[in-house]
Amino acid sequence: MRRRIAVLPCPEVLRLSAVLLVLTVLTLVFFSVFGTLDGYPGDPSRCGPDNVPPWWPDGLPR
Repeated sequence: MRRRIAVLPCPEVLRLSAVLLVLTVLTLVFFSVFGTLDGYPGDPSRCGPDNVPPWWPDGLPR
């Protein structure tokens, strides 16, 4: 009977996959703990405390 040899991906693929997994987990943890970045330069801070933009139509639910 022949023995089957397990084929594993090369170490570079495993290392890249591990790095991507760690970065994804850290990103999810960061945003779940801290939320979005308040005061970030890309945030114009035009939304009020209820987070509804000033241009939001009155006919749509908020």
